Amino acid sequence: MLGFAKESDVPRHHFVAGVDVILPVKGDKNERAFAALVTEMIASKKVMIAKIIERKNADPKLVSLYPHISKK
Repeated sequence: MLGFAKESDVPRHHFVAGVDVILPVKGDKNERAFAALVTEMIASKKVMIAKIIERKNADPKLVSLYPHISKK
């Protein structure tokens, strides 16, 4: 994680790549902390800016993580 930004500060043309989902391990003690983070990100309309390396020896990518809670 590099930091947070307002949703409105991330240009819409940056949404042309694929979508990945990040979730905590079910039943893990960090599940509540993750849920609290997502809830607060939604309330404050913030996105997380992070760096990800998808495979060993791959170049890092700059990504924005958008919070979402399913209504199911």
